[in-house]
Amino acid sequence: MKRRDFLMSTAAAASVPYLVPAGVLAAPGKKGANEKLTFGHIGVGGMGGYHLKDMKARADRGEVNIAAVCDADEKRLTNASKTAGPQADVYRDYRYVIERKDLDGVVIATPDHWHGVQMVHAAECGKHVYVEKPACCTIEEGKAMVAAAKKNKVAVQIGSQGRSQPDCHAACTYLRNGMLGKVSKVTCWHYANPVGGLEPDRPCPPELDWDLWLGPMRWRPYNRAYCHGTFRWFLESGGGQIRDRGAHVMSCALYLMDADSQGGPVSIEATGTAPTKGLWDCPVDMEVTYTFKNPD
Repeated sequence: MKRRDFLMSTAAAASVPYLVPAGVLAAPGKKGANEKLTFGHIGVGGMGGYHLKDMKARADRGEVNIAAVCDADEKRLTNASKTAGPQADVYRDYRYVIERKDLDGVVIATPDHWHGVQMVHAAECGKHVYVEKPACCTIEEGKAMVAAAKKNKVAVQIGSQGRSQPDCHAACTYLRNGMLGKVSKVTCWHYANPVGGLEPDRPCPPELDWDLWLGPMRWRPYNRAYCHGTFRWFLESGGGQIRDRGAHVMSCALYLMDADSQGGPVSIEATGTAPTKGLWDCPVDMEVTYTFKNPD
């Protein structure tokens, strides 16, 4: 019996004796279903698949419930359903997930161009949110996400796992205790962006809902150079290495320098080399200088 069905049946027959299904009430050393957080997973390929496997291990230990999995790709959705188990309902459209009343939170690991929209919608539905990095594609999206979290009083975590690593905490402790002296410049780096996307447009494979995958982006014909994974090399949907790896590295830099609450940089200057062929339009290489004040 699913948790929501149990709740509905007990509300309708509160005065009638009944047998409570095993697992609903707590037992010694084991949480009851009503004491566990219940999650839906939106985007279950790549990191989304990794998060689902981790959550399934927690569910097997009796710590959480997985009630829903969602993806625009039928193949990924089928695999996710097998991982999550038969108790998890399957969806292509995330809107059916976030409107469910039995979910406490959602794990969002869709492509980057969906993060801001889905996080805001989930918050408006009262759901707590874990959303993969990068948080969003534009500053405007980021402001909307912060506002939605505050207005709806939900907890939101961005999946910048680099900041959560023990090595980062150790480095932060070292720096903030003055062991290195005064730091006036932090240098971050990453690999060059690839050049490519030479595929021709073609019919979309039947397992993929192309319109739903595009979502808030402008419409374009399907091309294998766009997905999966390769969305990273478009400015509109991915932003390249600086938004991908940079979400980890630059977050760590702000943490180490205790600059999270300083209001951001006062100036940004960037130069780079644009690609000369293919669909991928992220700069091949780029040098960006962010200048901060107080501390300088």
